[in-house]
Amino acid sequence: MKNFKGIAVVLLVASALVACHSKTYFSRSKAKDLIEASKQFTSRGEDIQLTDAEVNTGMTEGYWIVGQSQIFGAGQSIGLTPKGRQIFTAFFANQPGGAKVTELWMALKPVVTEVTGIADISQGEKSVTFEWSIDASKLPPEIRPIIKNHPSRTSSAYFRLYDDGWRLEGLM
Repeated sequence: MKNFKGIAVVLLVASALVACHSKTYFSRSKAKDLIEASKQFTSRGEDIQLTDAEVNTGMTEGYWIVGQSQIFGAGQSIGLTPKGRQIFTAFFANQPGGAKVTELWMALKPVVTEVTGIADISQGEKSVTFEWSIDASKLPPEIRPIIKNHPSRTSSAYFRLYDDGWRLEGLM
């Protein structure tokens, strides 16, 4: 019976140490999980710069249409169709310096593709650099080629250690 009590005490101490360590432990996978679970990250959309060929593909598939602009009486406007509004929230086309730049604001959640670095800022504070992109697998098959060919983006996150564990404080 004495051995059983001794083993129980050792197990209690070990589990307390593990629980304490799990709150302060910080890894790339923990950073990824915290970023993807945050409303700051998941509620933002994604600007996607399209080439003329990609714009034409979207028109062919019925996601947007081209018409005459009513602004200042010149130029073309591109508008979303009802089919396009199921995926995209806005479509902007402008011509800075004569080059056509088209951006789509998508109502899709981004995903962290890789945490590339973690740096200590001070005790209990960390900076994380990560790559992220849009998960094209949830898009209709005909729109996936437009989205999946766009590169991932680099961002940073700031974390702070609290008594209950690490929290995401901000994204940059």
